[in-house]
Amino acid sequence: MMYSPDRSRTDETAAVNCSAFERGPAARNANVAAHACSGDSLPKALLRDVLVMFLAVSAALIVWSSTSHGQEAGGRQIHPDILKDPARIQRTIRSFSLTKADEISKYTDRDRQMMENYFAAYVPAVLTKKSELTSINATVAHLNDLLTRMWRPNPLPAGGNEVKRWIYGALSPIAKGDFQTPGRINAILCLSRLPRNPATDGGYVRPEPVILRDLLPIYEDDKNPEGVRAAALAGLERFVRLTPKSGIDAKTQGKILDAVEALLNAAPPAGRDPMAHAFMQRYAVDIVTQLSVDKAMSQKLLVLSSKDDRPDLIALYLMGAAGTMPGKIELGNVKVDDLLQQWGTRAMGSLDAEIARLEAYEPDTSPVSQPADPRSFVTVRSSAPSGRPGMGEEMSEGMGERMAPDESSMEDGEGGFGEMGSYGEMGGFGVPGASARVEQPPEIIASRKKLSYLCQQLLLAATGQAKPVDELDPLENPGGLMAAVPADQSKKLNLFVTLVSDFANGVNEGTEASRRDYLLTLQTQRDLLSAHVEGKSNDEDAGIRKWDDAFGSPTAPAAADAPPVTPDPAAAFTGPSN
Repeated sequence: MMYSPDRSRTDETAAVNCSAFERGPAARNANVAAHACSGDSLPKALLRDVLVMFLAVSAALIVWSSTSHGQEAGGRQIHPDILKDPARIQRTIRSFSLTKADEISKYTDRDRQMMENYFAAYVPAVLTKKSELTSINATVAHLNDLLTRMWRPNPLPAGGNEVKRWIYGALSPIAKGDFQTPGRINAILCLSRLPRNPATDGGYVRPEPVILRDLLPIYEDDKNPEGVRAAALAGLERFVRLTPKSGIDAKTQGKILDAVEALLNAAPPAGRDPMAHAFMQRYAVDIVTQLSVDKAMSQKLLVLSSKDDRPDLIALYLMGAAGTMPGKIELGNVKVDDLLQQWGTRAMGSLDAEIARLEAYEPDTSPVSQPADPRSFVTVRSSAPSGRPGMGEEMSEGMGERMAPDESSMEDGEGGFGEMGSYGEMGGFGVPGASARVEQPPEIIASRKKLSYLCQQLLLAATGQAKPVDELDPLENPGGLMAAVPADQSKKLNLFVTLVSDFANGVNEGTEASRRDYLLTLQTQRDLLSAHVEGKSNDEDAGIRKWDDAFGSPTAPAAADAPPVTPDPAAAFTGPSN
């Protein structure tokens, strides 16, 4: 027997349901729950009402999510006029930041409320909400513009001081809070530019001391994202660089040095790219050279620079920092010969990498299809009669005879250009002895910059000077290794400095117009450096012999001419052999 529902019971239930919806949502919810517990099916009217309520709630959620930037995390409402035209209130804030105390009264209470609301609600909303990522750049650019104006060496006006307080109040909670990484990074970088009033520092613009209190804990917390910690480290380096050492208490200096020295000695942690780690270590090097009073710090930097597992990004930076630190380098257990050997090996590796990179360039040899020159389809008729040459033709012939240089005189370097000779012999722009620079392709220019930086850092470590050394005896104000190594033990160091200086000068001549010519220059310098790396540089003439073997000595006597060979007349007519 099939189950047949009780129609009268169903109608009675429907009537109860309708009265329940009329009474309110509580009664409706109770009725729905009763039906769910009893196992009875809901009537169609009730289902329709529930569906309408669901759609209404969904629509409300969609509208709320699309306008969520109107709310801050703390519930602060953004003024509708700011949402409508942020650029307008930004202009008002820019003008207010330059306003003196006796002129602030021209801004109404509404203006001040709008400016406060911009920093208290709009800026945090843009930096912390994922839906506003595309608005971060414009907002941060406005903040940086305000901060740039504050860094001028003039006392901050009353408006500027108030804007500075608004900026700090908006950005500090974001920098220290658990918000999205892009917003925190931008907040930290802007905070690091917050200036102290120059009137309190004798006219000098210094970073605001409160920055250190905020940024140091952010960097020390290894649970923060890598980008956030890197931004905090960059802010610390900027603060240390622009603040006198006396402006940082000894306890804080010790905490900073402990943190950055641990970074210098540490290997890249899991999840951090080695090159990103090396770049962060460069900030640590700058902080150490500013704060450290350890006399052995330059020795530590030299030891770190000599490790093979260090990429050039940090190893070369360590070399330059060690050579420019104040005071004489304490060598201690550092063996100068081993150090120079490692530096030469690193220079050879960088040079080999550049040669391999340039050799990997494959020029495009595919033919390029070009349309025919339209002038080739036009026949030009002479206006002069065919019986006699025209005036232009006659003049051109005569001028050609009178103006053409004598080929024999050109071969002798005379004629054509007068007795001055060719342009190349005169050098660049007529300067005797100067090589004429030529326009070089981008890959050569990039290579020269990279190799020049390599030579600069090597010379800083060896001599304390970034420029090539022409005369070693005497070297004015020597630094680096040259100031630490006794004169009677500096033979190999002097040769190393000479090789690197010649390398720098050779790379920067700028006379190679093609990649092939530039590669020949690099190969020449490589041959000279290989003498040092292979241990042949114990003899000062080793590099010269290497040069002579490859290219011939310009002072060597010319080879004797071979005796003339008398041709055999019969051999000239000898037929092919069978």
